[in-house]
Amino acid sequence: MGVADAPSFATPAAFTDAVAGQDPVVEARPDDWFLPGHIVGNGAFVLEAWRVGDRIRLRRSPTWWGRRGVGLASIDALPVENAITALNLYLTGALDWLPRTPTDLGEALRERADHYGGPANSV
Repeated sequence: MGVADAPSFATPAAFTDAVAGQDPVVEARPDDWFLPGHIVGNGAFVLEAWRVGDRIRLRRSPTWWGRRGVGLASIDALPVENAITALNLYLTGALDWLPRTPTDLGEALRERADHYGGPANSV
C-alpha cells in the first residue's frame, strides 16, 4: 500500500495532539520522557501515575489556562481490552464511560436512558 492509498492518516497526524512530545524534552530524556514528572503536555489534565496493565491516572492541571472550568479532579483510564468486560464494569458502576460497546448489543444498548451516540472516526 502506498501513501496515496492511505489519505486518512495525513489529517489526524497534522494535529498537535499526535506529536509524541516536545523535542528538547524527548532528546534530554530519551528513556523516560513519557513518565509522570517528565512528560510535557498542554491540556486540562497531567499524567499523575501510569501502572502498566492497571490504570493511567490523570489529575487536573494546576497550570492549564481553563482549569477553573474543569469539574473533575482526576480521571482513571483502565486498559480493558474486552468490550463485554468493559460493559459489565460500566453496568456495575466501576466505570463511568465506555469508548466503545459490544457491536452485537448495539440495538439493546441504544434503548437505555444512559446511552449517548454520535459520529465517530472508525474503521
